[in-house]
Amino acid sequence: MTFRHFFILLLVSSSLLAEEKFQVGNILPLSGAYHEYAHECQEGFKMAERESSDLLKQKIQFLVEDDQSTPKGAVNALQKLLINKNLLAVSLFSSSPVLANQSNLVTNRLPMLGLSGHPDFLPNNPYAVSNWQETSTEAKAYFNWLTENNIKSLGIVTFENDYPLAVRKYLKEWSEKSGISISFDEEVVDSVDFRALIARIKKNPPEVFMVNLLAGTFVPFVRQLREQGYQGKILSLNANGRNEYLKSIGIEASNGIIFFGPNYHQEYFLSRLAPNVLEEMPLSYVYTCYLGMKLITTKLEKRLESNTLSKENFLQDLISAESFMIDDQKIGIKNRRINFDFAKMVAQEGRIVHDSVD
Repeated sequence: MTFRHFFILLLVSSSLLAEEKFQVGNILPLSGAYHEYAHECQEGFKMAERESSDLLKQKIQFLVEDDQSTPKGAVNALQKLLINKNLLAVSLFSSSPVLANQSNLVTNRLPMLGLSGHPDFLPNNPYAVSNWQETSTEAKAYFNWLTENNIKSLGIVTFENDYPLAVRKYLKEWSEKSGISISFDEEVVDSVDFRALIARIKKNPPEVFMVNLLAGTFVPFVRQLREQGYQGKILSLNANGRNEYLKSIGIEASNGIIFFGPNYHQEYFLSRLAPNVLEEMPLSYVYTCYLGMKLITTKLEKRLESNTLSKENFLQDLISAESFMIDDQKIGIKNRRINFDFAKMVAQEGRIVHDSVD
């Protein structure tokens, strides 16, 4: 090989290296039981990606894989992403997929953005940050409401899933310590017929019922609970605060159901939403996924601007972050969790209404 040929080859190789891209992988439940949540989260991701710099758009690829709403699907999705040698980080949605991929991501020293409040998540993964509050935060919001309203008895039905089980653990423990009687407490799996279970509830109906269920179990349970005459207050998880769920239950039957979720009533967020998103889509996951991806793009932009981006630099930037900016708003991060408040929301006439004050 002549010196001229070698020099040309060197120039071509350098050019290819300069054009080489890094990847950020997003694993979402695009199909299966939780597909609705994924589309909301994806909208939040896209908002942050659209706002990113031209340089970031040139250098970073955002990849998406479907976990099919199962932990096994999430493991398979991660294997597809790991083929990319310049993979910088992976985001996962909900506790079960997060926990299923913990060890693999730790072994690979690969940063994870996890929308999970599970108490075992961050303590067991030093390379992770979370765009959701620890489960105790949501449980505490419900417990505070119970005590502020002098509730004496509580019933709980819980779906066998990591997140609801953790909420139940805290809520039951605090309630019993404060003197609130737990008149009913049962775990259920997928079902659409709860009449036999509700017949047992009616023998000693509580003042308030915590419907600690997800997706397909929430709607039939509440509908049948009301049909069989239960008149007490109903609390439920933020994930169920969806207009279509309320309409499926029935407007009259769903009126007054209380949820606590991320307080997305922030000007810096609402001002960015397209009108159709603001009107048609539940916003809790849009908001929290926007915050998570905004953290990632903010850190990436700084490294790209200084031409110092590497896997190790980005890892350290992410796990050591204490805050980031959105416009002139400082978003705090504490113990690797992005900070945001929980607010009260109430079902009214088939819609979720923000109402943090009783």
